[in-house]
Amino acid sequence: MPPSILLDVPEIMSLIASYLNGKDLSKCVCVSKNWYGIFLPHRWRVIHSQFQDTGYILSSYGPKDEAIFKHRHLIQELLLVGELDPLETYHYPNTRHLLIDLYYAKSTSRLLKVDIAGLHPSLVSLEFNSVDVPPSFWTAMLSHPHIKIMRWKCKYLTIHDGSAFWDVCRKLESLTLDGVAIYNKGAIPNDIIFDGLRSLAILRISGLNRAEQMHLFLQSPNLESLEWGYADFRSSADLSVIRPVPRNHWPRVNKFHIDCNLKIADYVSIFEGIGDGLGNIVDLRLGHQQWGEQTYQAIALHYGNLVKVDLSSSYHTSSPVILDFLCFCPRLEFLSARAVYAKDIVERGPWICLQLRVLTTLILVGEEDRDLQPAVFERLSTLVQLKELMMLGGSSMEPFNGSLLEFRLDQGMGQLASLQNLAKLTFRVPYFQLEIQEVEWMMETWKNLKCITGDLHSDREANAELVRVIKSRGLNKKP
Repeated sequence: MPPSILLDVPEIMSLIASYLNGKDLSKCVCVSKNWYGIFLPHRWRVIHSQFQDTGYILSSYGPKDEAIFKHRHLIQELLLVGELDPLETYHYPNTRHLLIDLYYAKSTSRLLKVDIAGLHPSLVSLEFNSVDVPPSFWTAMLSHPHIKIMRWKCKYLTIHDGSAFWDVCRKLESLTLDGVAIYNKGAIPNDIIFDGLRSLAILRISGLNRAEQMHLFLQSPNLESLEWGYADFRSSADLSVIRPVPRNHWPRVNKFHIDCNLKIADYVSIFEGIGDGLGNIVDLRLGHQQWGEQTYQAIALHYGNLVKVDLSSSYHTSSPVILDFLCFCPRLEFLSARAVYAKDIVERGPWICLQLRVLTTLILVGEEDRDLQPAVFERLSTLVQLKELMMLGGSSMEPFNGSLLEFRLDQGMGQLASLQNLAKLTFRVPYFQLEIQEVEWMMETWKNLKCITGDLHSDREANAELVRVIKSRGLNKKP
């Protein structure tokens, strides 16, 4: 059997069994050797080595150091948690991704002596959790031929005056600073352009104020992914406008996640700075801030391209605005929001998002609008590509004005028979009152349904009975 042919394990076992039964040991050995030669690189491609000593719990996971040393040339991804022994002296010629997590390490000083750049000549992606590095690290990385991606998620990061940190950033394609406290930073050079960066995420960091963070984004004109999270609990009235973003400043950005407390003028300026004048955002996530009508008008420029919209943390986004995404985004495949109202669904007009795969939201019905439920089910029935429908939208204790949409046949649920691609149905707020009749209809009608989970009934015993019926039909199996 040629080594290039990779058989599935059942086929291998069947062949070996047939050769053993026929007492043809030479063929059995040949198959086993070829399979081992193919399987070995796959087994060692990703290695996770963990040693944690928290003072209360001592745990370890992963291959022994001797085995790592023997097979280090096969390792492409190396994840080290809580210990550095395999890193300090071994040379990894083909490792492309390295993650070092010293959150539970008693000391990180040993890392200062490790020649990461020299020991990993093929390194493309580097991720540090709870790690700081000396100035010499940046000098070494500046001459590293392949490094393109860096992600820092740590307690602090020291950027010394005159260090090569900013020059290293210039050669990167992706940079993430997540929860980092930056110390001893020199002034960010005004003339430096990070024209190589395609992805920049600045999330909940300290040491750089809002204006400095915005400066980094503005100095990265070729971004395709822009993520900004900034912890500032002042009201927008106490904030000043940062600086205007030139129109179409980021023509290539298609992924935009923002969770920052800014002035409305800043939000509008940022959205107008994204795209080539026709709107460019494909993946949009908004935080919990009050965005304002002008911001939503600027977002509307991107309706034609939006595929994924996450408003699950956007507490102040109203039901009509949420429904605008369903009514005006023809390419939409994913929408997550907190709650929409039946009255708004009926009044806002038809949905054109016929490619929608995942819908996550609560549908609320006012006391005087209960007769609108059949019309709501009719609107849902048009989403024939839907694979996941999740009725959730916030904590179970969060007050909502209205009751939940009743998934009952006598309220029009039968119209959902058109959703033949539906595979997962979730109810996550304990106010639903599903009955066995409706659950059995779901299982009989939706042939691709694999899972009905969540809080199906507010009564514990009734919920347990529904779960039993669902499992008896073979649903909710763990993968």
